[in-house]
Amino acid sequence: MLFEAVSLYTCDVGNINSKSGLKTGTVTCDHTGSWTSELPDCQLVECQAPALITDGTWNTSSQYFYGNIITYQCDRAFALIGIESRTCQADKTWSGVPPTCSAVTCPNFIVPNGNVFASNYSVDGFLAVSCNDGFTLNGSIPIFCLVTGVWSGDDLRCINTSTSITGDGSSQSNGQTDTTQMNPKGFIYKVDKKTTSSYKRKLVSAPDDRTSAIVVGWVGVIVLTVVIATIVSLDCINICQKAGKKKRKRSVRDNSSLDSDIPHVID
Repeated sequence: MLFEAVSLYTCDVGNINSKSGLKTGTVTCDHTGSWTSELPDCQLVECQAPALITDGTWNTSSQYFYGNIITYQCDRAFALIGIESRTCQADKTWSGVPPTCSAVTCPNFIVPNGNVFASNYSVDGFLAVSCNDGFTLNGSIPIFCLVTGVWSGDDLRCINTSTSITGDGSSQSNGQTDTTQMNPKGFIYKVDKKTTSSYKRKLVSAPDDRTSAIVVGWVGVIVLTVVIATIVSLDCINICQKAGKKKRKRSVRDNSSLDSDIPHVID
């Protein structure tokens, strides 16, 4: 370098001169061939610890330098609202804005034909269900509000236990008829023996007015009548045959006894 020559320096992005606290600067060559000031020492910039958030925290450290990333997380029973990560920037600030933590709650729970009793709708809150008269609960209680914001069981139902089948194949319950037609080829019913009395478990057949069913019924009666008549006729013939054989045997014995009583002439 020549005497009084000036050199400009610039630290890389995210670095500053630790001696001057500046990103850029100059040094001058004096008459002795030395620099008039110390050469720069570029170091990563340091961010201050981010502000605390309510009901949450982040991955803490003793120092936060340029490029470091922090990740937020909320306490149990709270959900994070916003961006979970922030980065230490070259200007010593954090990117974005801090997120917030909101308490988790489960949605309102409704069971048709039943009453819901809930302790609360926050995490670990529980509820039970009581069905109206004529209805039986299907499912297990209590159920609990999970940290994911859903109930531990959402299949609770109150099932009508007084449903009957009408003649047209529809179901009738509490005086109101459900016009949904049932499968005419067959029905499958499943009754819970533990919760349904033996009286209610009795099945009443619905009449079948189809033409094919009526024809099959009459044909069955005729066939059954012919079979019974045939069996009776065969029995009568068999009895008569046995009676005739006994009568012939008795007649032969009687003739033999008469022959023994006639005197014989000896020549």
